[in-house]
Amino acid sequence: MKKLVLAIILIFSLSFFVGCQKQEKINISDNFIMVSLEQASNGGMVQSIRFSLNETMIKDISASLQEEVNFRRNLIKQVENIRNEFLFGYALKYVSNPIDEYKINQGVILTDVSYQSSGDFVGFEVVFTSSGAWNYYNFSEKTDDEISQSKKYNGNIFMKKIVNKGIFPFSAQVKTEKGQQMVGEIYKERYLSAAKGLSFEKKLGEIYDCQFIYNYGTMSQKLKSDAKLQYYGNDKKYHHVWIVDDDELKTDNTMTLSITQINKGWWIFFALLIPVFTSAVTIIIIKFKNRNVKSKKK
Repeated sequence: MKKLVLAIILIFSLSFFVGCQKQEKINISDNFIMVSLEQASNGGMVQSIRFSLNETMIKDISASLQEEVNFRRNLIKQVENIRNEFLFGYALKYVSNPIDEYKINQGVILTDVSYQSSGDFVGFEVVFTSSGAWNYYNFSEKTDDEISQSKKYNGNIFMKKIVNKGIFPFSAQVKTEKGQQMVGEIYKERYLSAAKGLSFEKKLGEIYDCQFIYNYGTMSQKLKSDAKLQYYGNDKKYHHVWIVDDDELKTDNTMTLSITQINKGWWIFFALLIPVFTSAVTIIIIKFKNRNVKSKKK
């Protein structure tokens, strides 16, 4: 009986431990295009897009300081075009279903595009001021089949694991004048377009090899993923970072997120049941032994 009780306790205890995997060494290129999505403390979300300028590389291949300045100015214009595309999409969404609290510059705020010398990148942010605003602008209608394909549920009466699999943002396809193109391909072209008319336009096209990075920052420690890099930042958020090299970008690149939910009701039930069950069995055994002793005396 003692062995049976011990076995049950061990099973319950071991289920709380999560296996640790040794993190491989990650190298971040000086040439990168990054999309970030981070939870804000007020319940909103902050999305950002950043193009690394790689000032050192541009300085090495440019003919003059003026060309360096012109390339930076051109890259800012290219990223401004992306910002305007986002703004246009949000405007269409709002016009189709206007809700005053979610209007542009209130529910969603787009910062100006700028060059940050400290990080050597050009970019902007999209601030969704509440979770409602995020859902309003990003919610898409899905069929039951599409939901079941992207989200799976595994588990038992003690816990439930929800697994959500989606496409890597840069691998998503968009219809353009050239046909179907991946977002990563389009953004790479935007960077190279900044050198149009400059002396190093051809050279840049030959040597530019970037990494596509997607960073998701959450306040939940329970969220797990297949990200290449995971860390807890100074911003007190758990970051999951997917990194895909230029030559590995494909339409079937995916990301997987999962979270395990404990069914507290069943844990409490069994936590109470085991002592009661053990006590009941002990009482029965004692009574059974007492009966045997009495019968032997007779």
